[in-house]
Amino acid sequence: MAQSLAPAAPKSPGVPEGKRLIETIKIWKMTEALNLDEDQAVKLFPKLAQLEASRREFQRRQRLLREELAELLKQRPLRDEEIKARLDLLDRAETDFRGHEQVIRGGLRSILSLEQQARLALFEDRFETEMRSVMQDLRQRRRGFPPASSQSVGSPGPRDRTLTPMEGESPRK
Repeated sequence: MAQSLAPAAPKSPGVPEGKRLIETIKIWKMTEALNLDEDQAVKLFPKLAQLEASRREFQRRQRLLREELAELLKQRPLRDEEIKARLDLLDRAETDFRGHEQVIRGGLRSILSLEQQARLALFEDRFETEMRSVMQDLRQRRRGFPPASSQSVGSPGPRDRTLTPMEGESPRK
């Protein structure tokens, strides 16, 4: 059922294929972790897409303003008023984003049970951590290094399994 609830990530212009794949995996894993029914999924995922689009726009705006600040700091004499204006715009962009984020999250509360809200809060943090680890492992493999020793959530760690003599350990008597 999770597969039928997890729509493919929308084909957004300018979004790399890898990013779409991660979004699809996130939707699939979230559907399972929150044990969403079809009605909840239909309501939840558009709101989460709104939140993600808002976050991307905020980050884009923030990056542009920081680039402008960097350029202003290179100029002599410093133009204090312009610097202050960019700092104010940075603060305003964050305030606007946080307000919009709270409105969307409020909408999530009306869709999810209290348990699902808690699971969502934990899922978001764990998923980001897991994806960073996977990306780091992929980068290391491309460079010819073995993957890091971190295990993905739910997979057995090295201590959770018995090593065989083939893996470098002699049998214990």
